[in-house]
Amino acid sequence: MRTSENIDHSPGTQPLVTFALFAYNQEQYIEQAIAGAFAQTYENLEIILSDDDSSDRTYQIMCDAANSYSGPHRVVLNKNLQNSGIGAHVNRLMELAHGELVVVAAGDDISLPQRTSKIVECWMQNDQRPMSIHSACIRIDADGNTVNTKPPTWTDRWSDIGYLIKEQPTVEGATHAWDTKAFRRFGPLLPDIVYEDKAMAFRMALVGDVKFIESQLVKYRVSVGVTRDYGRDDFRRQVFGPSAARRLTVAKQMEIDLQNYCDSHPLLPFARRCLAYRELVYAFPDSNARHKSRRNARSKGVSIFQIAKLYIYFYFPRLSARLLSRRKSAI
Repeated sequence: MRTSENIDHSPGTQPLVTFALFAYNQEQYIEQAIAGAFAQTYENLEIILSDDDSSDRTYQIMCDAANSYSGPHRVVLNKNLQNSGIGAHVNRLMELAHGELVVVAAGDDISLPQRTSKIVECWMQNDQRPMSIHSACIRIDADGNTVNTKPPTWTDRWSDIGYLIKEQPTVEGATHAWDTKAFRRFGPLLPDIVYEDKAMAFRMALVGDVKFIESQLVKYRVSVGVTRDYGRDDFRRQVFGPSAARRLTVAKQMEIDLQNYCDSHPLLPFARRCLAYRELVYAFPDSNARHKSRRNARSKGVSIFQIAKLYIYFYFPRLSARLLSRRKSAI
C-alpha cells in the first residue's frame, strides 16, 4: 500500500488528483466501488478509502483491498471514530486530501476506468479552470442491472446566483469533482448537511465555472420502483418531510458561503429571505412553530402568495399533486 508520504509534487508532472471514496454500511457493494477506484487510468492519483464508522464489514473490506493492492496509485485508509454523517465526512476527506482536484465516489456506485482522466481533461483544457465538474451516469439497480429511469436533471444556469439560491439545483453527487482551493476558500461544510452536492455546486459556482461532461462516467445505483403518482400523505411528505430539513440546511450553508464570499453581496437579503422561507417549510407541520416562522418569513420579505401555497400544499396535498403533475406534463 502506498501512502501520502510518496506523493510527487514536482513541477512538470500530471496534477495530483485525490479520488475520495466514502462509505457507510455498504459491505454488499464496496468491493465493486473499490475495484472502480483502483481501475482508474489516470496515473498521478491518490485514492482515499474512507469509512464513516460502519457497523458491518465495510471497513474490513477496505483494509483487505488496500493491503493486497499493488497498482500504481497511492492508497490511504481512514475510519472515522464515530458515525458523523455526510457533511462531516466530506470535511474529514478534505482534511486528508492532497490533490489539486478531488473526485468523489460513493461506496455503492462504480466509477468507470476513464472517469478521472476525463474529468482532469475537462479541468485543464481551458485557461480558466472550472471549479466544479460533473458528468452523465448509467443508472443501475441493486443487482447492477441498467434501469430505464429519467436521466438526472441538470442546469446550465450556474452563473445565475439568484436562481441557485432559490431553486437549489444539484449536480449528480455520485459524479462530482471539485477544485480543492475553492473548497478551502469557504472552509468546512455544516456537519449535518445531507445534500452536499447542492451546497458544493453553489459555492463552486460563486468562484468559478461548473462544467458538465456528457460522457457516462459512473454506474450510479438508484432505488427501483419510485412512483410519481403521489397520494395525499406521500405528497405532503415530499414537501414537508425529511427533504424540508435537508433543504433548510442547504439554505443555511448558501447564506454562510455567500457572506463569506462577499459580506456586502447584493443577493444576501434575497438569500436570507429564501432561508426564512425554508425555515417556514420545515416548521409548517407544527402549528406553534409555524406561527412564529410565518411572522419571521413575512418580516424577511416572503410573499403572502408563497405562504398561501404552503397552506394549500399542506391541507390539499392530493389536489396539489394532481395540479403540479398536469403542469409538468404540459411543459
